[in-house]
Amino acid sequence: MTTEKNSTYDVFLMIAPGLAKIIAVVAIAIVGIFVVLPNLTGTISKLDESSVPTLVRDFNPMFGKKDANITVVEFFDFQCPGCKSLSPVIKQVREEYKNEVRFVSKMFPLPIHANADISAKSAMSAAKQGKYFEFSDKLFAYQDTLGLSQRTQEQVAVEIGLDMNQWNNDRKSKEIEQQIAWDMADGKNAILPLKEGSTETGPIDSTPTLVFMRGDKIMYKTNGLSSDELKANLDRLLN
Repeated sequence: MTTEKNSTYDVFLMIAPGLAKIIAVVAIAIVGIFVVLPNLTGTISKLDESSVPTLVRDFNPMFGKKDANITVVEFFDFQCPGCKSLSPVIKQVREEYKNEVRFVSKMFPLPIHANADISAKSAMSAAKQGKYFEFSDKLFAYQDTLGLSQRTQEQVAVEIGLDMNQWNNDRKSKEIEQQIAWDMADGKNAILPLKEGSTETGPIDSTPTLVFMRGDKIMYKTNGLSSDELKANLDRLLN
């Protein structure tokens, strides 16, 4: 009887380390599921055509009528020449329609542009001090003359009177990095009609791209427009 008990105990001692490892692996896997999945599903989700809460996020810079029925969402890249050309058009039109339309800016820095990502971080850091539009307008104005170097961005920050310590800290923060990642994911996962009433859809795949919305419903997307064309689109949607 004693020998049989000892043999069983010896076997237990032999398999115990293996059991402990299996239990540990299973526990880590379970914890990983509950920690990682909410982050993934919460940050990268497909947008629904009729209700798109992630196309306009709370941190996105907005100009104009906050509760407007018509919204124009602009996805752009600060180093994109087309975005620079569209910038004065957007600036003019948003001033003219600020009592009727909401204009929303979303970062979409393209990997082919070396300074696009840091420019987006700089602009969103200016937004935390309530000076996004001052910063973005000046940065676009300097794209051809001074370029978008670190020095240029610092010059713009000084010119518009930002708190430089806060601005520099924000540019390095995980918060700003995550905001830009969300904007990129929103654009890549969006389901956007290529024109009004079209059944053919596509995501954001180039800059600049304007998305027109009525309420929460996406109407269609376009690329660069002239001032007259943009106004015509807004007048038709408003009417």
